[in-house]
Amino acid sequence: MLESPTTPAALVCCVLTPAGRGAVGVIGLAGDQSSLAAAIDQRFTPVGSRSFEQIKQQSIVYGLWRSTQEDLVVLRTKNGYEIHCHGGNAASSAIVEDLAAAKIDEVTQHRWQRLHVSPWTAETNAALSQATTGRASKIILQLHQRQAESLRDLVSAIESQNFHSATNQIERMLAWSQFGQLLTRPRSVVFCGQPNVGKSSLVNSIVGFQRAIVNAKAGTTRDVVTQLTAIDGWMVELKDTAGLRSSDETIESIGIEKAKLEIKSAHLRVAVFDATDDFDDADRQLLQDVCPELVVFNKSDLAVGFTPPAELDVATRHCQRRVSVSATTNDGMPDLIAAIGEALVPALPSKDQW
Repeated sequence: MLESPTTPAALVCCVLTPAGRGAVGVIGLAGDQSSLAAAIDQRFTPVGSRSFEQIKQQSIVYGLWRSTQEDLVVLRTKNGYEIHCHGGNAASSAIVEDLAAAKIDEVTQHRWQRLHVSPWTAETNAALSQATTGRASKIILQLHQRQAESLRDLVSAIESQNFHSATNQIERMLAWSQFGQLLTRPRSVVFCGQPNVGKSSLVNSIVGFQRAIVNAKAGTTRDVVTQLTAIDGWMVELKDTAGLRSSDETIESIGIEKAKLEIKSAHLRVAVFDATDDFDDADRQLLQDVCPELVVFNKSDLAVGFTPPAELDVATRHCQRRVSVSATTNDGMPDLIAAIGEALVPALPSKDQW
C-alpha cells in the first residue's frame, strides 16, 4: 500500500516547470487518454493534413496551439500527455486556461506527484523541491531510502500486534519530527538586546554585506529586519530586532513589540551586550525576559582585557555558550557562527534513523 500512487479520478493538468523565465514550459495532463486527446484536438493543429485525433497514438506531435498561435510539441505519456511550450508564465498560463474550459482542472505539483508515484516518494520530491541547501537535500534523500523500510517495519509490527516494538519505532520517529520539518524551512535566529549594542552590525558581518541600516543613534532599527543565510549547511533566517527599552515613540514601540513576538517564537535567541558598558539592571532584566541560549559581548576590540561580569555565571547558566566578538574587526566571528550552528543543531539522527 505504501508504494501505490493515487489513480486520477478526473482529468487534470499541472505546470511541471518552475515559475519564471525559461526556454521551455512543460504542462502535464493525466486521466482518460481518449478524453484528453479530444480536448487537445479542439485546440491544437498538428503539422500536416491530419488532425490530432487521427495521430494521437504517435509519441511526439509537433504543431500550433490555436489560441496563442505558438508552435509547441505534444508528447504521449503512460498516464496522459505532456505539452511542451515556450518558457515563461504567459504561454503555459494561456494553455492551462484553455484546458480549464475543457474541464481539465489544474492541480498543484504536490497533488500531481501523488497521482503518479507512491505517497512517500511524492512527499520526498516535494521536500526536495523546497530544500534550500545541499546538506538538507542529501539528508532528505537518505531519509527517503531508509524510512520507506522503517515504515514497512512499523506496519508489520502493528499487523503482528507487536505493539511494544511499534511504539518504540513511533517514538524514535517523533523525536526527530521537528528536525525533519526544518529541512525545508529556515531556522530562525533572533538577535536581541538594548539599543546600540551592535545587533545590526553583527547580522551584517555574518551575512557578509550590509543588509541592515547601522547608526550610532539609539533606536535606529524600528522593525524586524531579516536575512537568509546558510550556517553549517542549514538554512538560517537571521532576525535583527529593535532595541529593547521603554519608549514613548509610537513607531519604535511597535518595533519593540514585534521584537518581543519574534523572540518568543525563535529557534535560537541571541542576547547581545556592549562589552564597553557596565552590566546594569536593564541587562539583568533582558536576560530574565529573553532567556537566551547564546550570549554575545560585542565591541571586544574596544574593551581590552574584557571579562564577563561574575554575576553572569548565575544569570546565564542555562546558556549553551558565551562569545566575545567585534563586528567591526570580525574578531571572534568564526566562534560566533560556530556557536550558532552548534546551538541550532546540537545532534544529528543516528544512521539507523535513515
